[in-house]
Amino acid sequence: MTLNMMLDNAAPEAIAGALTQQHPGLFFTMVEQASVAISLTDARANIIYANPAFCRQTGYSLAQLLNQNPRLLASSQTPREIYQEMWQTLLQRQPWRGQLINQRRDGSLYLVDIDITPVLDPQGELAHYLAMQRDISVSYTLEQRLRNHMTLMEAFAKERGVTMDELWLGGMDSYKKMGMHM
Repeated sequence: MTLNMMLDNAAPEAIAGALTQQHPGLFFTMVEQASVAISLTDARANIIYANPAFCRQTGYSLAQLLNQNPRLLASSQTPREIYQEMWQTLLQRQPWRGQLINQRRDGSLYLVDIDITPVLDPQGELAHYLAMQRDISVSYTLEQRLRNHMTLMEAFAKERGVTMDELWLGGMDSYKKMGMHM
């Protein structure tokens, strides 16, 4: 049976099962090689697995992470209300997505976009939490700089009596109207 035939005729669970049978190590290999940081905890939220990307992102080795609570990465920069909302959602066995300011082993802070999913066993009991996170510190910093630049440009344009549209669309003529020479 080809993958296309499976996709046409089966539920995702059946596809995953068939792929696991045909390629036993495929899922492990995919997780190990993923660029996104992935961790798995037990039901008490103790880390039982972290992929290499997670280790690189946090600065901890797998051995240092095993049996630790992910709160090891928490910084005081993330508001307590975020964690309360996260746990309220997770305890209802619902996935949670958000942003957390974490702390690496070296003490440096980083911003992650994180998805946490409760994993249930066949009896419907909570067995694990699966977390996938991406460090968005650089893109967030760039977005903040752009917003700050736009705010400054808007104030500058307003002060000179020019709209932002005129400034952007008018190019050099807008600068001349404002008495600037480029």
